[in-house]
Amino acid sequence: MQHVSVKSLTISDEVAISANYWVTVARPTAACTLAATSLASTHNGGARNISVTTLADESSITLTVVGTGLDGVASGTTEVITLPASATTESATTLFSAIASMTVSAQPSANISVGFGSSCGQTVFGGRTVLRGLIMMSGGTAGDVSFRNTSESGTSLFDYRTNGTANFSSHMTIPDNGVKFDAGLHITYTLDVTDQLTLFYDG
Repeated sequence: MQHVSVKSLTISDEVAISANYWVTVARPTAACTLAATSLASTHNGGARNISVTTLADESSITLTVVGTGLDGVASGTTEVITLPASATTESATTLFSAIASMTVSAQPSANISVGFGSSCGQTVFGGRTVLRGLIMMSGGTAGDVSFRNTSESGTSLFDYRTNGTANFSSHMTIPDNGVKFDAGLHITYTLDVTDQLTLFYDG
């Protein structure tokens, strides 16, 4: 008889978006001065997407972000973001938990700020694993929590939709042999879709 060790992990990130968490209002000439280098402990080990706010058309300029992505590898993730063509906020896609550097390709014509948006995620397990069950506490917005293979942009092998009733708790035991993730289990969702999620998986 084979013994399977089941582990649990609780994911919770209810921190509101911030327009200037990483870089406060500034006109950098190259490397940005960082106001913070990692997300606060209130994100509970999760990661967020980058947002850039501009006051003018800066579309000829790119911002290169280097840092720690969803996989937890320090300075192993890079994203190049084209600044918006008007005074607005541009939301990028890659999730970061820490920043090593941010560099603009040229000096903006007006001040910019860099923060984090509402896309959330966390790596549950980096290798081969099986999802056995979950307990989900819904946030105030209905939406999907995606359970992805390989990476944050990998194929979603399982989606769980919350009902949008804050603090509504539901649970699921996955039948048979569970859902197999052969290259890591990664969770992505939008802020307020879930307030807390506890997973049970093979360790």
